[in-house]
Amino acid sequence: MRIQLSLDKEGERDLNEIKEALGVQKTSHVYDLALGLLMWAVESRLQGFEIAKYDESTKTARLLSLRELDRVGYRSDNGTTEEPSSDSVGTVGALGNRRN
Repeated sequence: MRIQLSLDKEGERDLNEIKEALGVQKTSHVYDLALGLLMWAVESRLQGFEIAKYDESTKTARLLSLRELDRVGYRSDNGTTEEPSSDSVGTVGALGNRRN
């Protein structure tokens, strides 16, 4: 499969900054990494996890808010899909597992 991107100057600058930060040369490598991260995020949501960044110094977590990812429902053990909780109250456990 061939994927083609059209980026404005700002998008090109952002992509180059990401490539530099990651230490990669090829845009296809950034794509592979981004797809892998997105696949992990979707699978995590299907397993009922929230995704957050955690600040060790303040012991606080900030949940990722991405509308498309928020639409991914939790898939229970019996294969049914439930809507994710709409509240963002609770603490985030060691692996992002939500506890209310």
